[in-house]
Amino acid sequence: MRTISEIEQDICVAKHKVDKAHTSSELTAAINELSHLNFELSQAEKFKASGKENAEHMAFEEIRQWANGSHAHLSQAPGYARGYKDGIGQAKEIICNILTRYFGKDEQG
Repeated sequence: MRTISEIEQDICVAKHKVDKAHTSSELTAAINELSHLNFELSQAEKFKASGKENAEHMAFEEIRQWANGSHAHLSQAPGYARGYKDGIGQAKEIICNILTRYFGKDEQG
C-alpha cells in the first residue's frame, strides 16, 4: 500500500492534467484518475486510522456500497460517452457476483 503523501503527490499531478486537458477524452481520463486516487487516499486514511486488521473489511464494505449504489445520474451527466452508464452497470454486476462468491449473499447487502 502506498503512503498518503505519495498519493497526495499523484493527486497534484492529476489536478494539473485536468487543468491542461484539451479534449473531452483527456478530461475524462484525468477525472477518472482523480476519482481512483481519491478512493486510494480514503483507503489509506482508513487503514492508518483503524489498523491493518480492519482495513480489508473496510475496503470490501466501500466496494459493496459502490456496487449496490445507484448510477442512474450518469445518464444525465454531460460529457459521458454513450454506453458509459451501461458499462458501469455491467461492472457493478461483476463486482456483486464476486462479492457473492466470496462472502455469500449477506455480505453483498
